[in-house]
Amino acid sequence: MGQSLGAPEMSVPTHRPKGRRPHAPFAVAGMASIGLVTVLLVATPLASGAVLGVTITKPYTGNQVAFSSKDDTGLTCPGTGSYYYTAPWFTPAKGRGSTGGQSTSQICGSWVDEYHQLDSSFGYSQNITASSNLNHDVARFHWTLTYSVYLNTTWGGGNNTAYAAGLVDITAFVWDKTAGGSVGSSSSYYNFSYVLDRTGLIFFTVYQAHPVMLVHFDLISGHVYQFETYVTAETRAEARGPTSSTDTAYAQVVFPGRPAGGLLASITY
Repeated sequence: MGQSLGAPEMSVPTHRPKGRRPHAPFAVAGMASIGLVTVLLVATPLASGAVLGVTITKPYTGNQVAFSSKDDTGLTCPGTGSYYYTAPWFTPAKGRGSTGGQSTSQICGSWVDEYHQLDSSFGYSQNITASSNLNHDVARFHWTLTYSVYLNTTWGGGNNTAYAAGLVDITAFVWDKTAGGSVGSSSSYYNFSYVLDRTGLIFFTVYQAHPVMLVHFDLISGHVYQFETYVTAETRAEARGPTSSTDTAYAQVVFPGRPAGGLLASITY
């Protein structure tokens, strides 16, 4: 069941690779009408490189990664928007995790940009100590994802703004804790959908997507490496117009099901 976003207990990653994108490139109030758009990008390049031949599977022995954040405005008009969420979690023993969230907005005050954004992530982190040297090794993080996206807007026309967006993406990186420095993934999974400046609806379910995140790095004997990967669900709802308008926006991303919608199938290197 959804909860109001307050101050959830979080297991925040101890290290994030440089250049981590904090938010998706959301619309700015006043943009030209674009309509209903769904973009699904799954890029998994075929990569050459040595592979040590180690495969890690459940039950994993590392740590849960789970954290949430929110961003908003229009706080001078209580009750004009909200967040609800299912706290992110990941169970290393089963390799499964989940989260879910929704953002809603409606007109706050005349031409006040009212928006509510929620980010929620779940995943896994594990340290390994290298027993040999290997140049150009490739770490592969194998995920299986099932999730649903629901976006709904009503738009008053003219220069009003009604905007709902949902995003699912995956982060993966390897951090050399001995020497310092980290390497991010050379592949990506990025599913971004939005409805802008019209009355519209987008609903779809992605069933058992199988993205593989690739990280190229050099393995040095005796060094300790942190392998980390997590899935982020992001929702944003935005409304702007005169107080007489009925503009609303609703965005929801959910990883449903029993078992949960996120599975880290294996890590190989």
